[in-house]
Amino acid sequence: MSPCNASRAALVLSLVACASRWPVMAGPMLSGRGVTVVFRLDDYSSRSPTGLETRLLDAFRRYRVPLTVGVVPFIASRSVYDPSPQKPAALNAAKIALLGMAVEDGIVEVALHGSSHQTARGVGWDRLVRGRWPTDTEFRGVSPDLQAEKIARGRAFLEGAFHTRVDTFIPPWNSYDRNLLHCLENQGFRALSAGRWGPLDASSPLRFLPGTCDLAGVRDAVSAARSEGDPAPVVVVMIHPSDFREAGGADGALETRELEKILAWISSQRDIRVLSIHQAAERVSDLGASRFFWNRTAFLWEITPRFMQRLFPRAERSLYLSLWTARALKLRLSLLLALFGFGAAVLSAALTLRAGMVLFSRTRGLRLVSALAAPLLGVWVLLALLQDRALRPEAALAAVLLAGGCAGIWTSVFRLRGGARGPAVAARAAGGRGVHGARSSPGISDSRTRQPIGSEARRSTGEWNPPE
Repeated sequence: MSPCNASRAALVLSLVACASRWPVMAGPMLSGRGVTVVFRLDDYSSRSPTGLETRLLDAFRRYRVPLTVGVVPFIASRSVYDPSPQKPAALNAAKIALLGMAVEDGIVEVALHGSSHQTARGVGWDRLVRGRWPTDTEFRGVSPDLQAEKIARGRAFLEGAFHTRVDTFIPPWNSYDRNLLHCLENQGFRALSAGRWGPLDASSPLRFLPGTCDLAGVRDAVSAARSEGDPAPVVVVMIHPSDFREAGGADGALETRELEKILAWISSQRDIRVLSIHQAAERVSDLGASRFFWNRTAFLWEITPRFMQRLFPRAERSLYLSLWTARALKLRLSLLLALFGFGAAVLSAALTLRAGMVLFSRTRGLRLVSALAAPLLGVWVLLALLQDRALRPEAALAAVLLAGGCAGIWTSVFRLRGGARGPAVAARAAGGRGVHGARSSPGISDSRTRQPIGSEARRSTGEWNPPE
């Protein structure tokens, strides 16, 4: 490595080290304000497990802990993963009565959790780009008119069934597009609770409360909120019936008695206040679009290598941080990823450049093949890594290395072409020069080789006499 390259590498490493030690807190620290916890139960419908939901509602009622329940008013009758037309199964009277009692007790807030929770065929030109994934979620990739009709119909059904105002929306699979934001704003919704990704309108009046952790991570999230020193941390706990063994799901790992232990512990903590999404939207300050923008780090965490994630406490990913804290964290993480990506790309370019200068100088036909095949290989590798429609650290690193490799290959090809053209140009230039390398012109001979004639010849031999 040359001294210049070594100094550049040292500079990059020093910047990474400085960024990794950049403190997360960049704003004023305000202590004593406590931790806000929100519990959100999704997928309540006519097809969800009634016995399990009865025990869950009883537990929240026993400990007087508020709960937001995302209700699907017209669940798909066969499968929510099947986009073909299905007869909707409206929320039945038994389910309405069960949840209605909790609403009357002041424990439950009813939120609209989609209409049928069914996948939908994508429309528009983007289907050509996403041909490998032909389905979209219920509120992403469908027309604004259809979204508005579903929201209005579902909201009217829930408000008529439970005799309460519904102004919180939970999109199925936490997935939505910009059309949904405009539909919610036009229909007077107050809050949106999805994930820490998705589109954002900076001028949106909605209150954003994305999910941050599951039920098993509540204690760690609260502990992190206490230790981080954030002035206004929020923990949004997402709960699904499939999280419990009683639901019969293969992924269920919890039992309802574990939920009761968590609720008992939450109720005994003096610095924790538990609110529904509606209550949080009214009482917690600064839940607007700006805070959501700086907390929208799901994509960054997805592409961050595991060794780099160790520079950040894991708890920072389980909190909805205040504006100042979230801004510092996102800038720090973005800087580290940018430095790491730049270093990886430069290293890949340097290695491929060196290899290309050696290999391509021997085989001229290999230059063109490599220059064309490198980007095609990169696209193929990325498609193979994106089969689950998510960009993982491996795919992100592969993209950076392939980009640097392509740059190195093309640079080596251009350098060799320029080197091959140089000798040919020099040979043509040498052909137009004299014996001693000086440029000659037609009809003019070199004075150093011109033979003396006449009086010059006699003078040079001593035979010349000046005239008398």
